Amino acid sequence: MHRFTFRRPGFTAIELLLAIGLITISAGMSVPVYRQYLIRSDLEIARQNISQGIQRAKFLSQVAMNDSAWGFSTDALPGRGVLFMGDSFATRESDFDEEYSIPPTIAVAGLTEVRFEKISGRPIESGTITLTALNGEQRTIAVNIGDDGTVSIPEDWIEICIDPYGTNPRTISVPDSLWEVYEDQGAIIGACGTPEEGEESSSSSSAPSGNDPEFEIDGDTVTPTEDFTCEIRILGAAITSGSTNLPVTMQVKISGWEDPFGSWNLPVDANVNDGQAHVYDCSDLYSAGTQIDLRAKSWEKKSWWYSGSSNSHWTTLMSQSTDAVPHSDNIRALRNGDLVPDVPGMSNQSSIEDFVAQYINLSTGTMQMADNQVIYLFELGTNNLNSSSADFQDLVVLLTILEA
Repeated sequence: MHRFTFRRPGFTAIELLLAIGLITISAGMSVPVYRQYLIRSDLEIARQNISQGIQRAKFLSQVAMNDSAWGFSTDALPGRGVLFMGDSFATRESDFDEEYSIPPTIAVAGLTEVRFEKISGRPIESGTITLTALNGEQRTIAVNIGDDGTVSIPEDWIEICIDPYGTNPRTISVPDSLWEVYEDQGAIIGACGTPEEGEESSSSSSAPSGNDPEFEIDGDTVTPTEDFTCEIRILGAAITSGSTNLPVTMQVKISGWEDPFGSWNLPVDANVNDGQAHVYDCSDLYSAGTQIDLRAKSWEKKSWWYSGSSNSHWTTLMSQSTDAVPHSDNIRALRNGDLVPDVPGMSNQSSIEDFVAQYINLSTGTMQMADNQVIYLFELGTNNLNSSSADFQDLVVLLTILEA
């Protein structure tokens, strides 16, 4: 009689100890690497937030927001930098404070308060802000007073091309902290390319060359004085109720009311508050004197328990039109050279500045756009324009008048 012995496969004690040892060694190596990553990430967050706060203080001083100078303090609060309104942090209007996070792992030394002169935007203080991480690694932000009163922040500015493939390509320098805003609008890093000798620029037909039709604005109605065609581009939309994004639809009137992005009575199907690009090329040629108007409508749920997935779940919240008589105060029109409205977005939404970032001249705080363009700002959430709910970025539309 034969006996058969069956052995079950498994790990020996030595193999198990080797596996545990390898895991321990791997963990021991990865934890310090991950810690170094977190430290450097905190350092970059601090540099970007402080840089952004200083640049915003300069911008608000240049446009004399609330008829005041502005400044930035790096050590006003633990773990916070503060953008303040006033001649100094000590005498500021605290109701207008904006806080910028500085990670607790970062030590801030050097220049602690940067103030700017009203209108000129010239910094009153100059010096260096030094940021030091737990591992001793450092970043610096230098505030220098140049001949033209500018502020330079080394290693924090990049050259980018705005509208590189569109109607008005142009090269500007912007803070690195604002790059994502411009990138979302289609900008690319680097100077705009110039056409080779003998070649025509792809955008020459619609760039501000002096051939584009001129137009007049009466109230908010645009009336070109020459034959024309046009382009309508949604730069952004942001309107919410609680955590729910509310639909926004719109129409354009040239020879009659048209639905450029779907029927404006279908809030789900024609919604432009969806984070997507929406561009409408006017298909016809129009004669001089033909008026152009826009109207927009916001929607709210009929009942709170509706999912919002069907057009029938929504009812009109507010409608505003550029041809309203009398003129609607819920609509603002911006042209080249106009001051940029400094209105914060409600409930941490994107602000007007975010949506029109690629059309802002940072050195002057004014709109920088072609003479054949106008940007419309719609307030579609409230008629109380003195409340914080009135942020005028419920719908932001760029209208470009083009040569026929």
